[in-house]
Amino acid sequence: MKNLRGYTDNLGIMTLRFSPDSRTLALTGYRRGPKLLMTQIRDTTRNLLGWKPKYDHEILVLEAATGRRLARAVNSTRPFYSPDGTALATQEPDGSTRLRDIDTVTVKREEPRVE
Repeated sequence: MKNLRGYTDNLGIMTLRFSPDSRTLALTGYRRGPKLLMTQIRDTTRNLLGWKPKYDHEILVLEAATGRRLARAVNSTRPFYSPDGTALATQEPDGSTRLRDIDTVTVKREEPRVE
């Protein structure tokens, strides 16, 4: 596996998952740096006012052998590969779950939050 510098600079990685065939990996993180402080201030203010915070997370899908970025999805967390490795399930800020095509991370199906 290659060094992940470049795509992951200023990205605080929280989750790293390999596909079932180990050819790709999905990582979740949040952007660090000056933007993080402003994001924290914004989210704290929204929480005090009773608003839901806006997340600054993203998912990157990388080719494991080269580290080349294949796809990116913003404001999504908790990626899980399908058993055959062709889809990626992600959790959204509103609590819903999206099933995404692994090559483009376009949404195939969306399930609402279950309460």
